[in-house]
Amino acid sequence: MESQLKKNILFDVLDGVPPSINENEEVLSYRKAIEKSNLTLEEEAMKLGISRDIIEFTEDFR
Repeated sequence: MESQLKKNILFDVLDGVPPSINENEEVLSYRKAIEKSNLTLEEEAMKLGISRDIIEFTEDFR
């Protein structure tokens, strides 16, 4: 999966945007993993180079 798509999914999850009905299994699986755990979400954000934005948001949920 492309990094830009992963970034879009991360921001959609943070914004509360539900998955679309035409997302494939890989996208749905990735989305479920980051929805389930803030730690996973933060780790993925670090891998994608957007951790500063994500960690500021998820600090409120710790």
